[in-house]
Amino acid sequence: MHHKFYGFIVNMKYIFMIFFAILLCNNIAFAAPPAGFYDDFSQGIDSNRWIVVNKQWGGNNGGVIGENVHWVMKPDHYLELVGHGNLYHGPVRGINGHKLRVGAAIATRNYYASGIFSVCAKTPPELGATSAFWLFHYTELTPQDPDYKSDEDPIRNSEIDWETPTDNGHNSEISYRYARTNAWGGQKPGDRHYFTQTIDLAPYNNGIDPNKDHLYHKYEIIWHSGNNLPDGTREPGSVTWLFAHDCNAPGIVVNRLNGISNGNDDVPYRAARFWLGIWFPVDPKLYRGEYTGWAGTPDFDVTSLDIKWVSITPFIGTDNRDTWVPETGAVQ
Repeated sequence: MHHKFYGFIVNMKYIFMIFFAILLCNNIAFAAPPAGFYDDFSQGIDSNRWIVVNKQWGGNNGGVIGENVHWVMKPDHYLELVGHGNLYHGPVRGINGHKLRVGAAIATRNYYASGIFSVCAKTPPELGATSAFWLFHYTELTPQDPDYKSDEDPIRNSEIDWETPTDNGHNSEISYRYARTNAWGGQKPGDRHYFTQTIDLAPYNNGIDPNKDHLYHKYEIIWHSGNNLPDGTREPGSVTWLFAHDCNAPGIVVNRLNGISNGNDDVPYRAARFWLGIWFPVDPKLYRGEYTGWAGTPDFDVTSLDIKWVSITPFIGTDNRDTWVPETGAVQ
């Protein structure tokens, strides 16, 4: 009897060791990165830092594929994210064999919460493809989850976006002068609740559409998830979008989303991967008498979104609502 009990203790010890090993692995996968992040792609595309994405979303397009992610070394090193438009006749095929409207994207391996996210980028000269910089975390609840409610949208999509070009907010005049600033993922239930506003960037770029001067510009996001205070009240979070004509200049605030004290807002709190990409929204709407996607009609062969550098500065210890949880269907 004593030996059996001792064996039970040993077995339970190993079970707990396995349990804590699994827990530790999960914490490693989703824990806060220890320091900031900077990459100017001088050494190529580091697979320890970036995931080259193969994925499809947003309608009848060819998704984003690794073959369209290029490292350019001369005359200066930069990341080239290539898009194939409606006139593409090359051999590369996208998701599900699509030849046209095929883009490119990369995403950080680490998940980041509150912080500053900056990109130095040159957008394409052509309309029709969206240049985007976004934080993204996707969770889909199941009936086994304690927060699941059968009468609610089960998707909990945490996201903060820069997207350009788009229309001027009135289904007309699609241009790189305009950008969408979006946010999902606060405590509002489901994916249908989100914040979106269209911003006119020309006043912040010497009166010029950012793609027409053929220069690199800085697109920036400052994210605070907020704090749950000891007295039970909540310090709201916020999302701020900034733009700079010169990548070395301070960003100028172009839009801001302020959370509310009860938390029923669109300010995310789940840590997310930071994505860079060019993709093709093709859901047609009527713009100036023509049915096309909200980024325009991609009547070109090949174009590219060029990235000079990326910087992430986490706000370590400032926002206690920052939460690291596993992502449903995450890219690997």
